[in-house]
Amino acid sequence: METKSIAGHELTPGKTVKDHIHVEGTELHVPHVLLCGEQPGPTVLISAGIHNAEYVGLQAAIELSNDLDVSELRGKTDLNAEFNSAH
Repeated sequence: METKSIAGHELTPGKTVKDHIHVEGTELHVPHVLLCGEQPGPTVLISAGIHNAEYVGLQAAIELSNDLDVSELRGKTDLNAEFNSAH
């Protein structure tokens, strides 16, 4: 499988990255989880927090990031659990 880089993190098969993406020119840091399955496959983006008062999607993304097992995953998954940081 081809190695790719997302948000400065090199994704290699079987790797999980939990970090924050800094939004250039701001003080914002958006939490994200990158999972790279051990087998090749598509890349999927899962986003939550589009509307800052909808907490169920945030909780679902966090739980999913904890439940996914990269040894059983095909392809890559990018979970972004807080797209809208407005208060």
